[in-house]
Amino acid sequence: MDKKEIIRQIKEKRERLESRYAKGMLTHDELLRNKTILYHDIMIMTRAEHSEEVLDLCGLSKEDIISSSANHELDHDPLTDGSVYVFKGLTGLENLIRDNDPEGKVFTFQLPLTCSGKRIWKDFQFLVRQKKAGQDSWQGWNVYEGFGRFSIYSGEGTLSVREDENLIQSVLYQKCYTQM
Repeated sequence: MDKKEIIRQIKEKRERLESRYAKGMLTHDELLRNKTILYHDIMIMTRAEHSEEVLDLCGLSKEDIISSSANHELDHDPLTDGSVYVFKGLTGLENLIRDNDPEGKVFTFQLPLTCSGKRIWKDFQFLVRQKKAGQDSWQGWNVYEGFGRFSIYSGEGTLSVREDENLIQSVLYQKCYTQM
């Protein structure tokens, strides 16, 4: 896909998001989060450097990115920026595993983190880009590739889920980039 086509698709997605917001179908935070995902997508697809032009294309400003980070005071132990973390035992996965067509949808789960050595739970939003059957040692699992966001972190993620006798098991490999 060439750069012009990517830009056209991003503009269309932005217009749809803004239309849904104008109709009251999205909150301001959801609109900002989805525009941030668009920004991340175009940065990956075009291998672009951070620029005002890319922010404008996504309907964002530098202040939007800074304020979305500033609104989340860190109430858990900090994570190393740019690292991949493995999280097991997410909760609230029922809506995802019951959805036959999850691609393009955002799901909210609870992610286990620590605060001074104690386990706490944080909301984790995950945009599913692709669902596929697990391979090799992951046979019997559903694998969801997408983009995750929690606290001040976001990035690409791979969530593997299986249900065995009403017990839901999960493993999330999540890139954690600080949003500044």
